[in-house]
Amino acid sequence: MQSLTIFYTAALRGRLETLPRLFTFIRRERLGVNGVSILLDLGESCVPDHWLCAATGGRALLVAMDSMGYDAFCLSQTDALYADSVTLGKLRDTILTPIITAEQPLTLTRHYADEPRISLTITCASDSQVVWVNIGSESVELAERWAEPLIGRINVTVGDDNRLITHSMRYALPEAVMPDPTISSVIEFVESEAHYAIRKRQV
Repeated sequence: MQSLTIFYTAALRGRLETLPRLFTFIRRERLGVNGVSILLDLGESCVPDHWLCAATGGRALLVAMDSMGYDAFCLSQTDALYADSVTLGKLRDTILTPIITAEQPLTLTRHYADEPRISLTITCASDSQVVWVNIGSESVELAERWAEPLIGRINVTVGDDNRLITHSMRYALPEAVMPDPTISSVIEFVESEAHYAIRKRQV
């Protein structure tokens, strides 16, 4: 039997101020997992009508989230970066977290000392907000058509017959979660760069 826990976020839509508390919450949840876990963002991290996203060409959230231990970022057509191949290429060269599009799925392999190796392929659909994780010959759909900021978790067990057993849940970010000060400093930097970009355009 193999086990995998997938944590995911979606539809943050420029809400940079949520990241310090989100990081604290996700880190706490991941520490409680026995075995392999991955963390994905499913898209809509930055939308064009948010001032921060407009000022940074859609990069702001992903730059900040790059320091939070994500394994991959997915882009959908609603992401500000989706149609800007030049900015997307520069961002890929700047951050460590892989960015996935429909044209470029990603295969991850995870191996922990007390677990067998698990390989999975992450595919982002191009025409809708759907993300699939393929493990062997089976697929798990993570989320579709979200309307609000989303935090989710799927526990996946691969049976001896290679069939997947899944259990999913979604979270609301608890108000009592304390913000992580490390991420707070990253956010201050991203916001200052965004304000600088706005001032430079006004000159």
